[in-house]
Amino acid sequence: MVSVLVIADAPRPGECNRGLEPLLGPESCARLQEALIRRAVAWAQAIAPDATFVACHPLDAVGDFATLVPAGVTITGYAGADAGERATGAAQAVFARAGRPLLVIGTSMPWLAPYHARAAAEDLAEGCDVSFGVATGGGLYLLAMARPQPRLLQLAGETHNGEMTRRVSRQIAEELGLSVGMLHYERALDRPHDAYAMAADPMLPRQISEILRFARPA
Repeated sequence: MVSVLVIADAPRPGECNRGLEPLLGPESCARLQEALIRRAVAWAQAIAPDATFVACHPLDAVGDFATLVPAGVTITGYAGADAGERATGAAQAVFARAGRPLLVIGTSMPWLAPYHARAAAEDLAEGCDVSFGVATGGGLYLLAMARPQPRLLQLAGETHNGEMTRRVSRQIAEELGLSVGMLHYERALDRPHDAYAMAADPMLPRQISEILRFARPA
């Protein structure tokens, strides 16, 4: 059994999906964030229906999630100088409360599927201390941990390319003496070229594709 933590910015115009604003505009970025939050939380609940947590930013954003997150999901705001600090604080709190291995995700990977969770959980069950899902554009789209790993959670705010993220992740894990599992690369929805690529994919969730198809040329 695992817990799942979703790290999410509030769906407020001008405060989320900033890399997509030249393409979508702030209002559509906020609507997109609502759809991405719903998608991420639904994935988390399918994996851990009794242990799904949402860490929202900023601190006063808990109310923004009231209509987006089903009953039974724990929502808390977390402070921190950057995304890495917020992810670290939230993950440590979930470990203290749930006492299970933890999967941490953001909201920028709408293609998350059950097999991503199975693969990560299997890595942990087979003795890996951590399992990484690296985004092609940089950063981690999924981090599975048997116990808290603050140095790895700091990668939540990094924007290296995918290969650099993979190398840095493995280097940190080796320095910490951790055994590592690796998931497939996936594209995250962070920049205009990601939006164009996803909008052309018929398998993209409908709620998200309907927003992306109105993207205006950069």
